[in-house]
Amino acid sequence: MRERTTQHTDSTHVPVRDLTRLELVTEAVRAVLEEVARTADHLLVGLVDADRGRRYGRPVRLGKNPTRPKTRILAAGDDAWRLLEHLHRQGPFRRAARGPGAERA
Repeated sequence: MRERTTQHTDSTHVPVRDLTRLELVTEAVRAVLEEVARTADHLLVGLVDADRGRRYGRPVRLGKNPTRPKTRILAAGDDAWRLLEHLHRQGPFRRAARGPGAERA
């Protein structure tokens, strides 16, 4: 019987992990946008344009090989950051909205 050794994974491990993170971030941004639209849709004026509407209008289904994964990751991160900044500037929203996705401040 041989002693256990460290098992190495193949190169698909990292891309699969990145795609999972991409789907997670994209779905998180979509969920926040839906919650804000449901509770205080006026806060989305000036934030949601046609491009963001296409990205977050329905659940993300990337499949095995999405087109331009690095571009999508950067866009999702940028959208998440802009959304957080935008909602942070709208201070009264934190006190007014108390849904399941609202920040508890």
